[in-house]
Amino acid sequence: MAVGNSSFRIRTVAVALFWAISSLLLAGDYEVYLISGFETVPSVSPGHSNAFFARFNSPNTDNTVLIDIELLNSSNQKVAQAFWDNVTIKKGGVTSLPGPFSAFSPASLPVGTYHWAVGIFKPGWSGLIMWRGFVASFMVIAPGQAGDIVIQSQEFQNILGFNALAVQFSNAGPTKTITLDLELFNSASQRIGQVFINGVEFYSGTSISLKLNATNVSGTYTYKAGVFSAGTPTWGSLLQWYNDLWEFEAEDEPSDLGLDSATFTPGDQVAPSVPVSATVFFRSQSPPSKTVILDVELYNTANQKIGQAFQDNVVFTSTDAIGVTLAFPSGLPAGTYILKAGVFNQGSPEWGSLIYWYDSVGQLIVAP
Repeated sequence: MAVGNSSFRIRTVAVALFWAISSLLLAGDYEVYLISGFETVPSVSPGHSNAFFARFNSPNTDNTVLIDIELLNSSNQKVAQAFWDNVTIKKGGVTSLPGPFSAFSPASLPVGTYHWAVGIFKPGWSGLIMWRGFVASFMVIAPGQAGDIVIQSQEFQNILGFNALAVQFSNAGPTKTITLDLELFNSASQRIGQVFINGVEFYSGTSISLKLNATNVSGTYTYKAGVFSAGTPTWGSLLQWYNDLWEFEAEDEPSDLGLDSATFTPGDQVAPSVPVSATVFFRSQSPPSKTVILDVELYNTANQKIGQAFQDNVVFTSTDAIGVTLAFPSGLPAGTYILKAGVFNQGSPEWGSLIYWYDSVGQLIVAP
């Protein structure tokens, strides 16, 4: 297996140390972020529904908007829609999961491929702020039918001021050997970044994530992605291409406080009986920082919190990292677990407002 970027580590779900913020989209006085979109499963059988979740943020002020989630078929015809008018996205807050912005596909959908689109409008449909025509896709597969590879989620990230996009590919079909590709283009349609994994055996029912760092140089940029058959020594034929996966506006505004790294002890793949802990490190680039709470949480694949550790009244007096260690519950059953983290303002006596939330800082796999 050849990897196209030696600094990028391929995992079933990539380790993503990030600020959970998205491309900045402005319309008049509105400043609202789409952070991410993901669905529950990459495929369903006829008669069953799939769920989609979207997260948003408003970094500087409260914004009242209309949130629109639409489901389209392969001909770009709308087959379902959910929207919420006069929704206030709080300053500095991240909308929680699994709601309120969740939509469900109709159980009556015929066999085929479908994708979710997300829009942010001014209240009463009075003006478009942002539109994402493709956020995630899934298949309705009849019994005995072979599925295909879909994009189950996208997460736009900002790691200490540097943009990145994490894309999760899921294989809803049989095991196959393929090449996955993620590319970045500037406004002149010049490719300025790429990461790929060539000749990977993509097992049925599993996922692979690619993450490509971008730039904080001001400008408009577009991520694109492709799925190719595996070739030797060159790539094989194109199977799927996503030409406008994610467009964003970069602004040269480096972050002051954010995640630095995360480590698992003794490792991120363990047997059920092995005790495990994780330490998440935070760092300030311009100390002294304000007083904050550093929070680390562990979730299962049903998005249920099963562990938490936090450190309050933290003030960064230097650029040295501060770590928060979470000892995982003993006897975790086999499965996949997601490590999440947050930075909050220090409140009294309770926690203050959320500054940033990191929805996936690492993954633990427990397997016999």
